[in-house]
Amino acid sequence: LAADDAGRLSPPMVAALGRDLFDALSRLAAAAVPVVHRDVSPANVMVRTARRSLEQQVADGTFDLCLIDLGSSVAADADARSLTRAGVAVRWATPDYAPPEMLTDDVAGIEELRQSPAIDVFAAASVLFELACARLPFGEKGAMSASPYRLKAEGAPMPAVMAHADAGTLDAVLSREPDVAAAVADALRGLPEPPSAEKVSHDLGRVDAQLARALALVLFVAAGCSGSAAAAVDYLLEWEWNSFGAGCPTPASAALDGCGDAASAGVTPCLGLVRVCEGYVMGQPHWVDPAGAGCVDGSLATDDSGLCNVEADVSSRHLRVWFADGAWWASDLGSANGSWLRPASGPSEVRLEPGERHALAPGDELRLGAFTRFVLLVGLPG
Repeated sequence: LAADDAGRLSPPMVAALGRDLFDALSRLAAAAVPVVHRDVSPANVMVRTARRSLEQQVADGTFDLCLIDLGSSVAADADARSLTRAGVAVRWATPDYAPPEMLTDDVAGIEELRQSPAIDVFAAASVLFELACARLPFGEKGAMSASPYRLKAEGAPMPAVMAHADAGTLDAVLSREPDVAAAVADALRGLPEPPSAEKVSHDLGRVDAQLARALALVLFVAAGCSGSAAAAVDYLLEWEWNSFGAGCPTPASAALDGCGDAASAGVTPCLGLVRVCEGYVMGQPHWVDPAGAGCVDGSLATDDSGLCNVEADVSSRHLRVWFADGAWWASDLGSANGSWLRPASGPSEVRLEPGERHALAPGDELRLGAFTRFVLLVGLPG
């Protein structure tokens, strides 16, 4: 199935496998007794071929995945006891794929953290990173440092280098990706003259970066369940720069004429609001254009620029975020249950008084009501 000699899979195939792997994990979490697997790794994810052959599943772009080996699993509401603990030694997670909280006993509330489905989210993202990049996000397989916890909790993943970006000859990669090759051929038919192989490889790499960035969001913010979500975003921004420089493309956002050109022209980056809930990233970032009127967050903020991905205790028009005077600002709109800002530079929350504007920065965390949290980042959509 590899798309190149290094063993990387095609990024669209990795995305399809990720969709079906997270679907399998969601079924575990939604069971009558929710289960956290706690050892998601390539060895414990099987492709069932009883109904469709592997070749058919590859052609369909859908995979019948099955999670095996529940030796480390736990019922999410069962006092962190392994489902197969009776009479045997408990097997914990595989360090190459496990999140930080599975690699230490020295964090406050560690038993509660180990019951979170975010454990499986982090491990699954690590598996997908390896499939896409032919290497682990943190260190070499089986050769981590003396403290894998510190490596993952305090460090950043390796830059994501996928098959298209590292292709010696693009034709060699596309020969193993018939679907991608067909899409490229269709796109080229509408052009007055064919672009260079380097241009095609670059453009495919920009699409691949959407997958890379989604994995990075999961790795960083899921890790925030044992640390600081604001610190996780700081790591994410550093990782983006190391992986893509100023030209990191941002999914689900209006296109500009190229991030590098925009940066050199002094264009202000957009502000992204990332919904975070118990270690999960809830969907794509919501991007706010600095040239627009801003964004209203609330349960009935359903216009094009509004953000209504909120809990029931958030008012219909709860909070406004906008750009003015060279900075990003937030103001509570007289909400019933209040708004709070936790700056990245400090641990204390500040209540946003209605009508007063408060400056925002990347890494800050906004809380609307009791349960709705957004971590802030900046980006230049491409």
